[in-house]
Amino acid sequence: MPNLAAQKKNFLNFHKHYSVTHNTRGNLAALFSGVSSSLNKVVSRAHSFADNKYGYLQEILNKHGFSSHYVGTQLLYRPTLSNDNLGFSENISLTPSMADYYIPGEKFNNICKNKIEKMSNEKYFMMLHYTDAHEPYDTPYNIITKKEFPLIWKFLYQSKNLFYRIPRRFARIYFKPQTIKRNKEFFSQYKDLEYLCPKPHGPVLSPERYPGFYEKCWNDIDFYNEYVAYMIEALKYQDYVVNDLINYIKKNFSKNTLIFISADHGNNGIISPKKFKEEGTLYEDVIHVPLSIFSFDDEINKKFNLCGDINELTSHVDFFQTVLGVLEEKFVDNNYNINLLNPKFKNERFIFSEFNQATKSNYGQIKMYNKEKKIEIRLNSTDNLEELYLCSRDKIINDISNEDFDLYLSEKEKYNNIYISRKNIKAQ
Repeated sequence: MPNLAAQKKNFLNFHKHYSVTHNTRGNLAALFSGVSSSLNKVVSRAHSFADNKYGYLQEILNKHGFSSHYVGTQLLYRPTLSNDNLGFSENISLTPSMADYYIPGEKFNNICKNKIEKMSNEKYFMMLHYTDAHEPYDTPYNIITKKEFPLIWKFLYQSKNLFYRIPRRFARIYFKPQTIKRNKEFFSQYKDLEYLCPKPHGPVLSPERYPGFYEKCWNDIDFYNEYVAYMIEALKYQDYVVNDLINYIKKNFSKNTLIFISADHGNNGIISPKKFKEEGTLYEDVIHVPLSIFSFDDEINKKFNLCGDINELTSHVDFFQTVLGVLEEKFVDNNYNINLLNPKFKNERFIFSEFNQATKSNYGQIKMYNKEKKIEIRLNSTDNLEELYLCSRDKIINDISNEDFDLYLSEKEKYNNIYISRKNIKAQ
């Protein structure tokens, strides 16, 4: 991402920032509630944002006179639950599927720019949620040529694809009655989708959509390396569109604007079954994500010293208290969270990444880590998130010393107790 790499010289960059779980829904719940999955009880689409008892940042922002807006390229709530919207005063979901109804970043930027312009005279908080750098990579930059990607070309145009699967996929996309009906329903439900999504269900020649592609990545290092180069093309496109939006804000709306840029989670797509078995769903490359904070307002930059590199451990849950500190012009230190805008680090604190979902993995996982120590707990797979709240010894299926287990209990109890007052306030 050369454009963002050049821009970040003037950003405050966090190099050891971690998400709290492996997917979008769980991480957004943590970002905006300020508590991990074991407390907010959201890990997957099986769980409702509305069930969180700790409240969301957006609800507090609304009480302080800020409107809050989500603009995203995937459906974050279940349509049957009208209140399941993460507490935003406006939830603009543009598409039901980032894969089947992918919206290129350039078209997404047009929506974002229009929204920012309309809000320019108001106090607002807005999340703009891209999904360009996400498999399957169908961005405008991802074009298969024999010269650049000879192995992927060979895979795509093998005889069984050329004479059977490609024609079948073409027919399914353009002539299958169920597909035509589905397109009509979604284009009616999402008013801008027909314009925003030029190729529903992706291009016909999308190599990742043909059987055996990822298995080939896992078993052939040369094929994998070629796919990495293919992924880089998607990253270049993401870089271009995000940089374009940043420059638009810089030119037109820099005053009183503070920007956080991060990823909800890393890429699960090509982690092999072997790696998942060895490392689990909370694989390092999935939970280690970028974070930068910046502004083009000189007064804000001076106030928060928004330039430099931070190498201490930080977590998505720190976002809540940080933004709340800006809103209320003070940071109430709870002895756990870090104020990302004025980092006074707590080297002893542990941060947590957690996951348990019976349909996704053979076991659940809890990771806790600080600068000196990392503890991993594996437990029987279940959709009962209560078992993440304080995992009992009899549920653990991996080897863990008594010393580490006692440390886990102590730290988790401390962590849970920090937020109990917020849960009580929310319950009232």
